Parts: sequence; structure tokens; C-alpha cells
Amino acid sequence: TERRPMALWQRQGTFVLVDRAGSPIPGQDIRRFAHLPVLTGADAPMEAARLLAMLQGEPALAERVRGAARVSGRRWNVMLDNGITIRLPEVQAETAWSKLAAYDRDHQVLSRDIIAIDLRFDDRLVVRVSPDAGTVRRDSGQNT
Repeated sequence: TERRPMALWQRQGTFVLVDRAGSPIPGQDIRRFAHLPVLTGADAPMEAARLLAMLQGEPALAERVRGAARVSGRRWNVMLDNGITIRLPEVQAETAWSKLAAYDRDHQVLSRDIIAIDLRFDDRLVVRVSPDAGTVRRDSGQNT
């Protein structure tokens, strides 16, 4: 039976190709599947299909996902192509993901000098800036 690969699961330093049911697909050259998201966490393969379906609710944002880490078997941290980590809440993750997409459309937050966005709080968005973001940048020019 042919199975369709969904993601790469990283466990104990190795990568395993997994299908939509979360079952390993043995005997494959995983380099051919480097475009798939990388998952970490003990129960990540079994929960990944729900996560990936939820992320597709915002297709433009979903295209930027490079990996996801299952945290304590309860929630996900999602890694984007630019290195930003999105901390999703345990409940209403889909709502939080949609809010992030809208916020990015309105304010281009994902294009800024940040390293993490925490969406685990209903009433606020917590942004962690990169260490270099606090440095005042000045154009060279004349002092007046």
C-alpha cells in the first residue's frame, strides 16, 4: 500500500518520514522530502495532521512553516522560514493562528526584527525582539 508522506519526525537525532496517520514510512531516502515540515515531540506524528490542517486555515502563513515542536503533549511551537517561533495556545490555537495572520497583514509583524511571538494569552500578543533590535541605528551623515 502506498502511503503519502506528511512530515519528517526528528527523534533521538534521526529523521523518520511519517504519513497522515502518524505512522513511520520505512525505507525512504528522506533527503527527497526535505521540503516537508520537521516535527519534534513524542506524540508529534499522531497530532500533526490536525496541526497542519489548522495551519492551512491561513494558507499564506502556512507556506512559511518549516517545523513544529509538540510541547508537553498539549500545544505546539511553530517555526517559520525566517526563524521566528510562534507559541500557540493549548486551546483555540486556530483562533490565535488567524489573529496572527490578520495582525501580520495589518502590521507586517513577521517582517520585523523579532525571534518569537507568544499567542498563549487571549488578551495580548507577546513579542520577543532579537538582541540586536534594541540597538539604535543611525545613518552616517553630518552632525548639525
